[in-house]
Amino acid sequence: MKEGLITKNITTSLCDAPIRDESGSLKAINILMAILSIIPGTTRYAYKIITPGQSLDPDDLSLMVSSYVGLACAIVIDRGAIPSGLGRDIWTLDFSSITNFGKYFYIMEIVYFVELTFLKLSLLFFYKKIFPYAGVQKLLWGTIAFNIMFGVAFTTASIFQCQPIRYYWTKWDGEQKSGKCLNFNALAWANAAISIAVDFWMLAIPLSQIVHLKMAARKKIAVTSMFLVGTFVTVVSILRLQSLVAFANSTNPTWDQWDVTRWSVIEINVGITCACMPTLRVLLARCLPKMFGPTADSSNRYPQQHVPRKGTGGESSPHVEFIDIIIDAESDLKSGERVAVARNKQPEDDEIELVKVGDK
Repeated sequence: MKEGLITKNITTSLCDAPIRDESGSLKAINILMAILSIIPGTTRYAYKIITPGQSLDPDDLSLMVSSYVGLACAIVIDRGAIPSGLGRDIWTLDFSSITNFGKYFYIMEIVYFVELTFLKLSLLFFYKKIFPYAGVQKLLWGTIAFNIMFGVAFTTASIFQCQPIRYYWTKWDGEQKSGKCLNFNALAWANAAISIAVDFWMLAIPLSQIVHLKMAARKKIAVTSMFLVGTFVTVVSILRLQSLVAFANSTNPTWDQWDVTRWSVIEINVGITCACMPTLRVLLARCLPKMFGPTADSSNRYPQQHVPRKGTGGESSPHVEFIDIIIDAESDLKSGERVAVARNKQPEDDEIELVKVGDK
């Protein structure tokens, strides 16, 4: 293998073959995506910490793990993988760089599964807060359990994909005969396929609740649009599939795997940014109430006694601040239950809750 790389390097040099190098563009994408996710993420956590009556809930903590593990991965890519040859042809690199690249990419694979698992958990815990119905809660708990098992399984498989583990970054030269590895190409495809299926399932859960509500089409579209923002992440996940074609079986991994890295970075960081949008909207509503605040008459639009809400002491509180998207208190589910959109916790909170209202 080493002799072949030396020969390939000499041949391409003598033939004046173009030198391919995407390390610069990958570096720019990596830094940009990290900034676009860490700023709204940190803003969300800071808002929850410093605002009276607020606290970091399971969805915040899950997203925090995903975002800061992602930041660590961005540093590994920028300071480790790219300097070791990611984005360049393998025959243009020295042998020690190829080995180092394998070490860094091994870390990146494991971190990707961790990020993805906690990102999905964040969304699921968010849904649990805004859909209190018993049936939906059971579906969400089941999905949370599946997502945890799914994440643990693929993370474990990624860690122990080669025996011994170091064989992952030493096998490239063909001189190591004592190791063996799983078919990581199949593992990557299985993860991507299951992840996309779970994304569609997670989208179906909130949409299944909205479709049963009797409300004006304009309001239904507005509510639906809040959840459809997350479909952009699913689109990126689908686009990432094409980059997996030559993922694990490549003879030129430093070049072929830069595309996988690019789409993985975009997928995770766009997901984190989308998950922060509700909190950012509340923050903007407080800073620019005329542009992003609730409508002027929304707080008096419906009888307050129709919307139970938990106060800080755990008791029902009559005060409700409605947001732009309002489901009428007179709307009802197919089962005949009436619902309203109410704030969880404080009026400034970023979550909404579909609250069942019994007939009077």
